[in-house]
Amino acid sequence: MNNPVTKNYFNAFKEQAHRLLANAKYQYAVPAEKQQQEIQRLAGSMQMERFFFVINNETFELEEVHNVEKTLGYNLNTFSLHKYIGIIHPSHKVAQMNYAYPLMEELIRGDWPLNLGSHYFIGNVGLKHANGEWLLFKRVSYPYQVSNKNHLLAYICEFTLINKFSNEPYISRFTDANGTIIDLQKKNPAVEKKVKKQLNPFSKQEFKLLQITAKQPGLTTKGMAEEMDISENSIKTYRKRIKEKAEAIYQIKFANTKHVALYLKEVGLV
Repeated sequence: MNNPVTKNYFNAFKEQAHRLLANAKYQYAVPAEKQQQEIQRLAGSMQMERFFFVINNETFELEEVHNVEKTLGYNLNTFSLHKYIGIIHPSHKVAQMNYAYPLMEELIRGDWPLNLGSHYFIGNVGLKHANGEWLLFKRVSYPYQVSNKNHLLAYICEFTLINKFSNEPYISRFTDANGTIIDLQKKNPAVEKKVKKQLNPFSKQEFKLLQITAKQPGLTTKGMAEEMDISENSIKTYRKRIKEKAEAIYQIKFANTKHVALYLKEVGLV
């Protein structure tokens, strides 16, 4: 797991869960019998192109992993949360963290009235098969265990194969049990700033250049040099570094720095 985005993703969510639950005092609200019924229902519906597992926020580990071997080719005994995060396509990983991290902050903290299956986080995700092929899945996540104080303690992630992955953009929505979409426009500025810091692999000057490019995509090399008060050669060097770094991290072929800046703007990172 050498990709810095992957490492930051894993560590950020692990730290978040620990920070919000470590000193919390609560009791489990979902009876074990109901949990087992839900697992049996899902296991009975699994086919070749579907799989599911439970993410436990208390331990930050996977539980109840089903059908991963048949669908993705990975050994059931060695498929961990660490492994799962590592096979998410980098472009989706960035967008997913930017969207999901602030939401998880609220859900784990206990800001929402949760219960088993009370809310659904639905989206697409690119995953790497054990044979190296990238596949696109629909993912549906929902509460599996919550506390008597509404802390999200564990949630189910259910996956259904859509097609081969062809750099489709990350799309997601958050709904209630009836399928009504919930507007999540209100964001915590401090949490949002932390997400961007976790996901930013660029130097201070590189990031400044990206911010300016995102706001003024038609700016020339000379204009950028004047804006940043550095030489045109330095601008060319930064652009080359940015493109190389972005392609290595996000696994996307970018035409130029403008393309990188507009992509990062689209996923909310500049």
